[in-house]
Amino acid sequence: MSSLSILSIGKKWVCLSFGFIFLLPLFGQGTLSSDTYFRQNLEAFDQVRQEYAPANFRPSWLEEIDIRTETDDFAPDRQRYLLRVSPSTGKIRKAQSELHRQYRAGATLEWEEERADWIVRAYTEWLKLYDRSRALDGLRQLLVVLLDQQLVIQKLAAAREISIKEVLEIQQDIQEIRIDIFSLEQELNALRPSGGDPDFTDLIPLNAIRQSILPPTTGAYTLRYPELEQEMRVNTAELQLEKAEGGRIFDFLQMEYNGPHDDLWREKVRLGLGLNIPLASDRKLKMEELRIEQEAIKAQTALEKTLDNRSLEQQRSALEGLFATLDYATDLLEAGNRQSASIVQKSTPESFSTPLRQLYQQEMEIKNALQLQAIEQDIYEEYIDLLAARQILFQVPFVNYLKDR
Repeated sequence: MSSLSILSIGKKWVCLSFGFIFLLPLFGQGTLSSDTYFRQNLEAFDQVRQEYAPANFRPSWLEEIDIRTETDDFAPDRQRYLLRVSPSTGKIRKAQSELHRQYRAGATLEWEEERADWIVRAYTEWLKLYDRSRALDGLRQLLVVLLDQQLVIQKLAAAREISIKEVLEIQQDIQEIRIDIFSLEQELNALRPSGGDPDFTDLIPLNAIRQSILPPTTGAYTLRYPELEQEMRVNTAELQLEKAEGGRIFDFLQMEYNGPHDDLWREKVRLGLGLNIPLASDRKLKMEELRIEQEAIKAQTALEKTLDNRSLEQQRSALEGLFATLDYATDLLEAGNRQSASIVQKSTPESFSTPLRQLYQQEMEIKNALQLQAIEQDIYEEYIDLLAARQILFQVPFVNYLKDR
């Protein structure tokens, strides 16, 4: 059953869809659609989002340059100079560039997570505006009915046809409603968006949610785990770098200069070459540690998928239960409205005042509608929570899932 059909319970004036006319004093001129509201929120996020500059990391062709000098009794002609150069390799430079790229991708991923939180917050606030607006409308209608009841009860009390207790009770009810109305008005003022009055006319009907979400999903849900995926990519890049460094055979090139001298038996220049045979256990241990981490990431991803699929099915079942509750409450309250209308029609003027019995019926219809609204709000909130858990809410480009299509 759609939201519109539920709110048509009882007399036409009870329909809470007319309630937004009461919000005109609270908000500015013009209307604000949900599309505009979400667009403004995303634009605000883009303004504070940090844009990373293009990568300027360039791997060096040389791993190390070592310059040494030795002297013998501070004699310049016996000064020795040593230059050692450790070159890099193409594989090492490629692995370093990839690891740097993954580090930057991890920083970008943090902003994507912030964007997801921002979107959920925007949906939550829009639904809160919708809920508080309807509640305020219902309470204002209820206040009108209670004030009419108070007038009738005061007249009956003056004629000694009713006890003073009922006069005090209706006065207490009116005071409580006024406090609730004032509280909602203050909350709506705090939630008030810029750009105009919130327009909820294009809100997705409950029937559309029922048809799109409730059918059970065949097989597992398609879920991604960006953090674990990024962790795996960084791990793989680190492992490739370790392999590249361990596979470097040419270790260093060395040149030694013994300074200016006339000793024919002493060489002035010596050249040396160092080769590396990768047998170090510490590098092998590091690579094995990275491989173990990869297996742990794979196992964690599989576990997360299993648990999340189970949780998503539970959320879908919870949403299904809310729809069942709404259907049951709708049937029950509609039957109660019909029964109360029948009782009022069959009652005699001697039983109680004719205006008062009609006002009692109107009060009950408004309270019933407010009760249904609370269930509807739970459905909308659970619907958004489920879309967020299924990661549908954060797709690019942005899609407004609260808009009727």
